Amino acid sequence: MNVVQITFDALIGGQSSKLTLAATSVQTTPIVAPTNHPPRTPIKCTFAASVNVFFRKGVGTAVAVADGTDQFCYGGNLVRTELLPGEVIAFIPESGSTGTVYFTPGA
Repeated sequence: MNVVQITFDALIGGQSSKLTLAATSVQTTPIVAPTNHPPRTPIKCTFAASVNVFFRKGVGTAVAVADGTDQFCYGGNLVRTELLPGEVIAFIPESGSTGTVYFTPGA
């Protein structure tokens, strides 16, 4: 039996956002540093997609593409990543899919 441990911070409510996936790229809102957060220090974030997605990190506006050049993530997995203030993550589903991505900064 394989055991996988996934740890993340439990936050108060109202922290996550839901993105609807369709044929075009969607992105998170830019990350805002919490009060008293050290400058240029990454902020831990999690996301979970209901379907297979391609994703891309950027500043301001990012556009994910589903042609295999962006990072791939299997649906149903919780992913931990870090973003700097002002950065976003863009998502696009694998060809022909629709679904959702739940994104939580600070977790």
